[in-house]
Amino acid sequence: MKLCRDCKFYKKYWGYGGTNAIYDECTCPSIQKEVNLVDGSKRFVFCTFERSSRSSCGPDAKYWEPKEEPETKEQFWSRMFNFG
Repeated sequence: MKLCRDCKFYKKYWGYGGTNAIYDECTCPSIQKEVNLVDGSKRFVFCTFERSSRSSCGPDAKYWEPKEEPETKEQFWSRMFNFG
């Protein structure tokens, strides 16, 4: 099952009420974001709405991409000192 929290476009909301995932954001560039006509900023796109809408990412996770694995300590030091 493709869960939003495992997608590279997922952004956790840590503010008030953030424990229930309702306010978690989808940052996928393929999803149209409305522009706020007052200040010109792009509006947040919530994962909950995008996954429930068949015209967007939908239940099939059309835009889902896996998160990149975090770099290990060994990879970091190898990259820093060009170890082969």
